[in-house]
Amino acid sequence: MKIKEFCQEYSTCPVSFYDLACEVDELVEEIINFNVSGIKEEFADVIVFVQMWLWNKLNLNGKLWKLGEKSFDKFIRRRAVWEQIYQYFDIKEKCVICKNYTKLHKIVSHLKKFGINKKHSLQAYRKIVLNGFSVAIFI
Repeated sequence: MKIKEFCQEYSTCPVSFYDLACEVDELVEEIINFNVSGIKEEFADVIVFVQMWLWNKLNLNGKLWKLGEKSFDKFIRRRAVWEQIYQYFDIKEKCVICKNYTKLHKIVSHLKKFGINKKHSLQAYRKIVLNGFSVAIFI
């Protein structure tokens, strides 16, 4: 797969330099905490965001970089849970989001775009994320 296709399928908007900087910040946090597994995960995320940013800014449409493979796979797997959330609210729009659904504020923020309030977002979070509908995806 090339980065253009990945962005079209798994990204809600162009990646900004700010988005990339946030990922670097998360990597630095893991380095400071000496969390080896966190460092590996965040490094792969930074690689993905660099490639997405390069696509958005310079139209560099290469194959997905091997260093970001685990992160690309993680983002792709996340969409299945987001699709369950879309179904819960009967959202007809194509699901192209890969944000971390385990962080409630990300669900609330995204669903707000569809006019769904925080209370209802929390209900979906509890039912889909906390009750284990998404657990089967990681087994």
